[in-house]
Amino acid sequence: MRALLAQAQSVVHAWPSVDTEPTAMRDVGGFPKAFPLEFPMGLADLYDSRTVPVTAAEWVQHLLRYWTGQFVSSRRENAWSGLW
Repeated sequence: MRALLAQAQSVVHAWPSVDTEPTAMRDVGGFPKAFPLEFPMGLADLYDSRTVPVTAAEWVQHLLRYWTGQFVSSRRENAWSGLW
């Protein structure tokens, strides 16, 4: 039982903390920090470093094709797609 508890504690992460300084809109990781439910792994930010550059229109188009539909049916869709 103790081994299972130790394993669970090593996998479960704490709730993210709130920083006193706000994240700038164009900082790397800004969208995952602003919308943690839509980006649960903290990946696929528009401003992530990539080998192939991605425009904002291509990025939004990719999110709308996401297989779970979380970006199409999100109530916050207008909040992040209307930024451009």
